[in-house]
Amino acid sequence: MVRTRMPTDASAGTVCGSVRRLAPIATEVGVSKANRRPARRFVMFLALCFVAASLTPGVEGRQLQAWSPDGSRIAFDSGRGRNPGGYHDIYVMNADGTKQRRLTYRLRGYNPAWSPDGRRIAFQSGIHPAAIYVMNADGTKPRRVASGQTPAWSPDGRRIAFSNRIGEGDWDIYVMNADGSKHRRLTRTARSEQSPAWSPDGRRIAYSSFGMAGSPSFVYVVDADGSNPRRLAAGYAPGWSPDGRRIAFARYEPPNPLNIYVINADGSHLWKVTNH
Repeated sequence: MVRTRMPTDASAGTVCGSVRRLAPIATEVGVSKANRRPARRFVMFLALCFVAASLTPGVEGRQLQAWSPDGSRIAFDSGRGRNPGGYHDIYVMNADGTKQRRLTYRLRGYNPAWSPDGRRIAFQSGIHPAAIYVMNADGTKPRRVASGQTPAWSPDGRRIAFSNRIGEGDWDIYVMNADGSKHRRLTRTARSEQSPAWSPDGRRIAYSSFGMAGSPSFVYVVDADGSNPRRLAAGYAPGWSPDGRRIAFARYEPPNPLNIYVINADGSHLWKVTNH
């Protein structure tokens, strides 16, 4: 089935450029003066989502950057060096862009995700088919734990949410233990669900839902046990604020580049943060 095409990396630079315009968010979203400090922390959260791209100039085909829990390092995937097969691998560097180190070799690594304790990195190996691997943060002991893509650690580090499909069916959201045991399917729809993101308290998971080509994508939230799925807004690639009260996401608005939106976790009060 033909699915909606996500925006290409050509629009990523627009998102990075928009970070400079996030400072007035406390005023834009109507936050009271007393509450502007939490709002500014959320601005930093949004900025950290995108600033890593500027630290790896010239790296072709960047897909995703992930900050270590202590903020000192960034894991990213890259197709640099024209490695055999033209596949990507997982790299780690200091937060200032120094000491870049390659962690995987010929594993076709994409979408790295740090464990909450910073000791392990989960990542996607391959695209069609795709598999989830977990390795130590220094690149040692990579181990395949499941079929699927876009892994996301639970806040306690005990579970991993990911997207998977059976055969040529649609993608759905699954949760498993971090060792690969006890898979549980959370969604069952005629759409493709991807890019899960845990709420800070571990009780909910936000995700992207894609339909047929030409139909909009949506951001959903579901309880961590798969109950109470709720559609929040048109968009994709959700990320939670540190306090769990808001969700930031991207929305592609042809012919314009993508923009960043913020919505309360209960689906109320949608704010457009950037305006391209």
